[in-house]
Amino acid sequence: WEGKKMELARKRRIIQTMVRPVQMWLFLTYPLLTYQTLSNFHCQHLSKDGEGSFLLISNYRIECPLREPGGFIFLWSLFFGILYAAGIPLLFFLVLRLYQVPHIAAAKRLDEV
Repeated sequence: WEGKKMELARKRRIIQTMVRPVQMWLFLTYPLLTYQTLSNFHCQHLSKDGEGSFLLISNYRIECPLREPGGFIFLWSLFFGILYAAGIPLLFFLVLRLYQVPHIAAAKRLDEV
């Protein structure tokens, strides 16, 4: 039993040691990942005499994914857009709740008064 307690304590220390660097990495890469993912929906209409094509601004060789909602680029961008744009802030929120940061902040506020 004592060995299991030590192993559990060791795993907790490892997780706590890894949380901060992972959060920092996600915090720094979040804007870039979100921008790149959402840029797959930024298109421009290029026309000559009313006729033309709707192309992706980041790569004019690719037709706009919004024209083909069931296509690979659209689905891929939508999946990662949700994963990055909503998932990373949600992960931060859950970590804050796990470590009870709102309770710690409220207790500090009460101590100051």
